[in-house]
Amino acid sequence: MSIAGDRKRAGRPSARLHRLFALALCCAGMEQAAAVITVGPASDAACQFHDIGLAVAAAAQASGPDVIALANGTYSAQTTITDHDSGGLTIEGGFANCSASISSGRSILDGQGASPTGPLIVHSGSGALTLQHLEITNGSGGVTAVLAGPLTLSDVIVYSNHAAYGAGLFISGSDVFRQQVTLIGSSINSNTASVNGGGLYASDADIAMSGGSNVLGNIAQGPDGVSDGGGIYAIDSNILVHDHSLPPQAYIGGNQAQRNGGGV
Repeated sequence: MSIAGDRKRAGRPSARLHRLFALALCCAGMEQAAAVITVGPASDAACQFHDIGLAVAAAAQASGPDVIALANGTYSAQTTITDHDSGGLTIEGGFANCSASISSGRSILDGQGASPTGPLIVHSGSGALTLQHLEITNGSGGVTAVLAGPLTLSDVIVYSNHAAYGAGLFISGSDVFRQQVTLIGSSINSNTASVNGGGLYASDADIAMSGGSNVLGNIAQGPDGVSDGGGIYAIDSNILVHDHSLPPQAYIGGNQAQRNGGGV
């Protein structure tokens, strides 16, 4: 993994929240403040870790909620980051360095050149996972959540990822457990699925979109000619849009499917 300079990428979420999420966990009648773990380049002596995966693993070993604060830049050849945290985890990007206390941009997780390949973020912990001020790109899948705690994306752009199902987001619950997902000011765009769900695949899930979140320019297209749901492919799921962008900026638009449901 290497870290390069910050850059901009297409996608137009709503106004950024310039603050670190405040997390609290109530246990045995007492509140426990979130521990902050910093990640950044080796040249920054203030950083506790230089690898996101190692920081996430360390957070899972600690009790209570944790915040992983990422310094600005591109985390190249990023392999799968797996969250097993039961106490709640926030991964927030965009900090100028490991001494900064306020986010002012986005950090980029780039899976191009990663070995092994896979989704860039896998959420499997029973605690809540919040992703904030991030760009997630070039993975074999963007973000996956299966039978896990609530997932929130706030000011996150998920783009140019590829997978068979749910290239941007793959969300799955069960008959007895519905996976909860919230998108706030986030964009799922330009992802490609070879089977179903170019932008988002949802099964037994409840998904809420707000803050101008959008699903744009995603594609479901495969060699068998039976790909559906270019933007969203949903099975036994609820998708609630609290607000959306006014014309000419659609909240679901420009998606393509080889067979059915270009948008949904």
